[in-house]
Amino acid sequence: MKAHPEERGRRKHRDEALFLLVVAILLFSTLDGIFTLLLIETGQVYEWNPVLAPLISHDVQLFANVKSALTKAGIFVLVVFVDRSLFRHIPVRSILELIFVIYCFLILYHLTLMIRVSGG
Repeated sequence: MKAHPEERGRRKHRDEALFLLVVAILLFSTLDGIFTLLLIETGQVYEWNPVLAPLISHDVQLFANVKSALTKAGIFVLVVFVDRSLFRHIPVRSILELIFVIYCFLILYHLTLMIRVSGG
C-alpha cells in the first residue's frame, strides 16, 4: 500500500528537519570542543566534564576523538529511535531538540568567556 502524496511530503520535511538538527548538533559539539581547547590555553578555565577533563591534559587529539565519538554515538542512538518515546512520555525527537538548545546556550557561554578572557 502506497503512502498518500501529502503524507510523503510531511515525512520528507520531517526527515530533512531531523537531518538539519543532527548536523547542527554535531557542528555545535565540534565548536564546543574547539572553544574549550582555546579557552583552556588561556589558563583561566578548565573542562567541566569529568570523563573528558583528564584527556585534555594527557592528549588533545584523544580528547577530540573521544568527544566526537561519544557525541556521534549518542546522536546515532537517538536518531535510530527518533519515532519512539522515552519512558512512554518523552518523544526522542524532543530530546534531540533539547540537546540542540543546550548546545546553543553552551556556545553563547563559550563566546561570553572568550570575550571576558580577552579583556573585552
